[in-house]
Amino acid sequence: MTPPELVPTRSDGPPLEGLPLSPDATHPLLAQLESIDRRLARIEPVLDALGQAPSMAAAVVDVVDEQTGRLRDRGVDVQERLAGGLALLERLSDPAVIARIDALLDLADQAPGLASMAVDIVDEQAGLLRDEGIDPGAALANGARTALQFASMVGPREIHALKTVLASQALAPESVEVVSAAAQALVECQGRERQQVGVFALLRAMREPDVQRALDFLLGVARRFGAALESGSPSAAVVRQQADRVGVRPS
Repeated sequence: MTPPELVPTRSDGPPLEGLPLSPDATHPLLAQLESIDRRLARIEPVLDALGQAPSMAAAVVDVVDEQTGRLRDRGVDVQERLAGGLALLERLSDPAVIARIDALLDLADQAPGLASMAVDIVDEQAGLLRDEGIDPGAALANGARTALQFASMVGPREIHALKTVLASQALAPESVEVVSAAAQALVECQGRERQQVGVFALLRAMREPDVQRALDFLLGVARRFGAALESGSPSAAVVRQQADRVGVRPS
C-alpha cells in the first residue's frame, strides 16, 4: 500500500503545498524557512527601535537645548567650554601624558607604604629627641615662630648679606672653632675683677706664652686680612663696604 502524501505545514502560516515529505524526514526548504523566521524575530525589535529613533532623538535634542539654555542664563559660554574640553581630551590622549599619568597612578599605589615609612621615621626621630630631653612639639612651635619672625625682618639687603656669609668661610668648621674659643675666653674674663694695666704690665704680659700665642694669631690674621683687602676679591669688596658704612677706612 502506498503511503499518502504528507503536506508540510508551518506553525504560524498556511500549509506548504506540493512538498512531499516522508514521515521520517524533514524537507530542507522547511528548515530554511524556520531559520528565516528566527532571523526576522531577532530583527523585529531593532526595526521597532529604529522606528522610535526620531522621537528619541528629538527628546535628547530638547534636553540638550534646555540644559544649554540654563548654562547661558548663568553666563557660561557653552561653545568655549566644549572647545576647552576637547583640547583637554586631546592632551589627555597624548601618549606622553598617558605615560606620566600611569607613573602617577603607580606612585599613588605606593603612597600608603611611603606614608607609613615616613610616620615610622618621624616617630623614631621624635623618640630620640625625647630621650635627649627635647620636646618635639615645643621645638616645632619655637622653630615656626622663629622662622616667621626672621622672615618679617629680612629684606633684599639682608638676604644678599646672608648669601655673602654663606658663600664665605665664616661658617667653616675652622672658623666656628676659632669663634667658639674666643667666646669662651670672653665668658671666662667677664667675671674677673678689672685692674688697671700700664705699659710695664703690658710688657710683662707679652712675655707670657699664652699671650704670645694670641698675639701671633692676631698678627697672622692682620696680615691675611690686609692681603684680602688689597686683592680686590668679592669678599674684600664687601668688607670695604661694611668699613665705609661704619666709618672705618682700612689702610
